Amino acid sequence: MPRKIVQKRSLPLSEVKSMLEQRTEGGEFNYTQRVALDHATKFSRLSSESTKTLLDKLQNEFGLDMDASVQICNIVPETVDELKIVTSERYSDLDNTKLEAIITCIEEIGG
Repeated sequence: MPRKIVQKRSLPLSEVKSMLEQRTEGGEFNYTQRVALDHATKFSRLSSESTKTLLDKLQNEFGLDMDASVQICNIVPETVDELKIVTSERYSDLDNTKLEAIITCIEEIGG
């Protein structure tokens, strides 16, 4: 029986990892979920708490949307140039001062 999609939203890798780890305890775990958990484990660079804190700051203090904030949490850019690549499509109006403030925020939280 096909599963019904209840909600679609962007999730940071750390949250995906937590959700899949909880699901392994329930016993119902297929190949695709194992591959997704392996990927999330390898590439998640922040803890769940750090990700939640960073998402909150990026949205509330810097005015970024959820999708851009999730991408920043997944990639954890270390330089302004890397951050520009992530944000340039939606936020071409961000100046270097704001981008540097975002990088500083990332470093403080756990990057």
